[in-house]
Amino acid sequence: MFGWSTGAQDIDALIAKGKYGKAALEVRLKLEKDRTSIRWRQQLADLLVLEGEQKEAVQILSKLAQEFVEKGFDAKGIAVLKKIQRLEPGHHLVERRIADLIRRRRVGDLKARLPKPETDELVLVRLSDEHLREPRRIPKKLAGVSSSALFSNFSDEDLLAFIQGLQLKTFAPGQIVVTEGEPGDSLFVLASGAVRVYVRDGIGTNEQVRLLNQGEFFGEVSLFSKSPRTATIVTCCPCEILELDRPTLNRIAKEHPEIPGIIYASYKRRVNSPEELLARGEPPQPS
Repeated sequence: MFGWSTGAQDIDALIAKGKYGKAALEVRLKLEKDRTSIRWRQQLADLLVLEGEQKEAVQILSKLAQEFVEKGFDAKGIAVLKKIQRLEPGHHLVERRIADLIRRRRVGDLKARLPKPETDELVLVRLSDEHLREPRRIPKKLAGVSSSALFSNFSDEDLLAFIQGLQLKTFAPGQIVVTEGEPGDSLFVLASGAVRVYVRDGIGTNEQVRLLNQGEFFGEVSLFSKSPRTATIVTCCPCEILELDRPTLNRIAKEHPEIPGIIYASYKRRVNSPEELLARGEPPQPS
């Protein structure tokens, strides 16, 4: 659950002995030296949950979810949101706030791509705001849900409905998420960590064809084609993965019919891309 061993052996020892209150005090001391540390705030929230202090844990997690989204890590923010909802079922205020933050940051990103104004005065003011500057520095491969090609065309209400339909799953290092050839009816968004993608060659050997990082998605081929999984996905490290299955997608589509079409368009672009064809060992399509 934790995985905080680097430089924190004393805290790990307390956790192993079940002394969560003392471990929380040690973490608070760490936070006094670095109040912005994401690692220590996340661990403090975990320890508070174990101590039954859910209210403070939710406050910490709510701030973390907001910070992740403001910095462009939408999938990570949504994963934290799902943790909050496990602690407080029916907690929808943070959910709507996260969707609104994604929308506002998306509008800010669009404005950032507009032609440079005649004067630099406004630009200098905006660049002085860390929250506006940070998303532009996030590598594309680390982008979250709304900034990925998969979900960039969602309307505000569709985005909120999509977030509500996601389920959070956690995986240990070396764990198989899906296996090539098995039935599949869901897609996944990698909220944290990284996974290796393997496909079987002609003699049945698994060959690694790519590495997926946080923010990237997989599984949509089986979701729409209703065919078996086309690859085996194995975690490289502890991972948090958001899942949307077909029954949930069908339920959402009754009130938000645009959502399946948006995801399907992304699926078609991806399944026919040169990178995807190369990963599957198929020749590129003629242009």
